[in-house]
Amino acid sequence: MRSRVRRAHAPHLHNHHHRHLFAQLVQRAIPTPKQRAFDAHTTLHNLTPKQVYDVVSDVPSYQTFLPYVTDSRITERINHNQFNAELALGFKGIAAAYTSRVTLEPPHSVLAEALDSSVFHKLRTRWSFAPVDDDAKAGCIIRVNIELQLKSHAHDQVLRRVMDSVAAQQVAAFKERGIAKYSSGGGGGSGGGGSSRA
Repeated sequence: MRSRVRRAHAPHLHNHHHRHLFAQLVQRAIPTPKQRAFDAHTTLHNLTPKQVYDVVSDVPSYQTFLPYVTDSRITERINHNQFNAELALGFKGIAAAYTSRVTLEPPHSVLAEALDSSVFHKLRTRWSFAPVDDDAKAGCIIRVNIELQLKSHAHDQVLRRVMDSVAAQQVAAFKERGIAKYSSGGGGGSGGGGSSRA
């Protein structure tokens, strides 16, 4: 008489499979937070677009003066106007470290796009610099546009209420940094504001 041997499945593998399927179902049922856009700008009468561009393109210095940036360093030089940088952010209990691809267009713009992040589906920040009244010596209009899509709804709820002020704080920080570095009189600029599109 032939005996039958029944192979038992390991319980932990069975449970792991169910947890994985459950996580997939939840992910499909709950839509990803929508993409949001934020803008801010100001005018600096004592600085040229080239000077402001030099401040914004100096990514390794971000950790010394830019709000919520806890670490910033270049990890790879791709070409003369493009590099990868590792950035670490901390804000209201949200911590994120990620690699950003930075593309320079001197002296007109600086574009930073997150390549990998556990917090962001998308993070695209574009800084642009334009002369006041077509005269570089008259001052600079600095503008930032942030396109943001988070992976977590909890993070989205936190950031969507404050991103306008965060964008304005970043503009102000670059303004103060530029004035401290280049303006002998220590004067400032005027104007400024921010708006969001959700």
